[in-house]
Amino acid sequence: MKNSSLNTLFAAATLFLAPTLLSAQPAPDKDTPPPREPRWARFDANQDGKLDDTERTAAKQALRDNLSKNPRFLERADTDKDGAISDSEWAAAQKKMKSMRQHRMEKRGKMHRAQAAKHHRGALLKRFDANQDGKLDETERAAARAEGEKRVRAHLEKQLARLKAADADGDGKLRASEWATAKEKFREKRAERRGGPEQMPPPPEE
Repeated sequence: MKNSSLNTLFAAATLFLAPTLLSAQPAPDKDTPPPREPRWARFDANQDGKLDDTERTAAKQALRDNLSKNPRFLERADTDKDGAISDSEWAAAQKKMKSMRQHRMEKRGKMHRAQAAKHHRGALLKRFDANQDGKLDETERAAARAEGEKRVRAHLEKQLARLKAADADGDGKLRASEWATAKEKFREKRAERRGGPEQMPPPPEE
């Protein structure tokens, strides 16, 4: 399990126990900034910024132990009601927690898309609803489509012009030297817009 997967499991566990955790948490201090450290960091024994196999095993075991002490978790996960979480019950609980998190993320995604669509519709009505009837008739829809196509075409033409300017030998591809020249021109133009010399970020360290 990678660190990101472990984070997902921690988050899923939080969602699984949300009502209990929310009722148990004290009111946050508005002057105290929220912690930024990833949840798995406390298990990074050698402080190398990642979890090795031993640390991941310890993190997963600690999560399991803590959840097993939670009455709400036991009520849901302890299917044979023996007061302990078996390996099979733990595996089933992990699967359910991840499924709940995925469902919540999908729900949020749908809400975000719905809000974006509503905003987009409002912008279209504001711009193209000539008769102010709250909807677009065929003529207004045609005008909106034409405007959209015009913007896409202008964008493509701009990109083609940039490629043509950079493709010195006109072969439809950028050789290393052409790409280097294009980057240098980009730096110069960007510096002109910002009013100072432009520095490209250093390459990432290996």
